[in-house]
Amino acid sequence: MIFIGDIHGKFDLYRRILGLPIYAGLDSFQVGDMGLGFGDANDTNRALQIQTHQLPVDKSTQHKFIRGNHDNPFVCLRYFDRYLGDFGYIKESDMFFVSGGLSIDAHWRTNMYDWWEGEELSSTQMDSALDVYEKCKPSIMVTHECPSVVKAAVMTNGFKTVVSRTEMLLQDMYDIHQPDIWIFGHHHNNVKLKEGNTQFICLDEGGVHNIPEISW
Repeated sequence: MIFIGDIHGKFDLYRRILGLPIYAGLDSFQVGDMGLGFGDANDTNRALQIQTHQLPVDKSTQHKFIRGNHDNPFVCLRYFDRYLGDFGYIKESDMFFVSGGLSIDAHWRTNMYDWWEGEELSSTQMDSALDVYEKCKPSIMVTHECPSVVKAAVMTNGFKTVVSRTEMLLQDMYDIHQPDIWIFGHHHNNVKLKEGNTQFICLDEGGVHNIPEISW
């Protein structure tokens, strides 16, 4: 399985990554900020072009994603066969995922055009996610944002010093259980670092990390 960083509406880039011969036959997991439903109607129509039957890949492979802060939650739900949801545990790969994130510039954006109130999970969802995570204790964690413990090492935007509810949730999860691998995007940086028992992998925009032994 390949893990793909933020796309931000660059769907041609997304398709090119999936079509590369070195990734032939591999499933994929995009870590949020695909850019779904972002902007005007034409942007939304372009977003809809990433449906599975239009991807240049083997039909035997599966391509899933979670949402970031730059994805319309309602548009994501249209991709019921590819959007994994707000959070969950995938037993087959011992992998947990959490969608959502904070837009630090939300006050400059327009609701339902390039910003959505539900960009972060609700408090109830976060409580449920934390409970499930504590029970599962996964070996692999995939999120859009990252926990506080590694934020300073990957942050490229000084305004992102703001601590989001999502960041706090992820830190609580890390404090409960340190997975072997934690993959995330959001910070547009290509960084690998070890903290505690966990190998953290921050993916740049369009960045890829390959773990070939994992599949859906």
